[in-house]
Amino acid sequence: MDLKQVQQFRSMELFSGNKAYSTAEILEDLKQGIFSELSTFSTITLNRLNVQRAYLLNLIALYRAGLATDMDVTSIVKQQAKNWLLRLR
Repeated sequence: MDLKQVQQFRSMELFSGNKAYSTAEILEDLKQGIFSELSTFSTITLNRLNVQRAYLLNLIALYRAGLATDMDVTSIVKQQAKNWLLRLR
C-alpha cells in the first residue's frame, strides 16, 4: 500500500460519509489480519514474520511520505503507530 492508495481511501471516505469503509478501519483490519497470531498466541512462521515486518516498514514509509504531502493521511497513520505502542506496553 502506498501513499496514493491511502489518499484514495481517504477521498472515498470523505465522499461517501458514514457509509464508507474508513481509512482507519482499513488499516486496523489489515493489522488484525497480518498480526492475527498475537491474539491467539500462535507460533509465527518466518514468512508471516516477514509480512509483519514489511507491514510495519510500510507504515513508517507512509508516515514519512504523508508528512511532506498530506496531513490527513499522516494523522491516520500516526494513530495506528500510537495504537501499536499501547499494545506493546
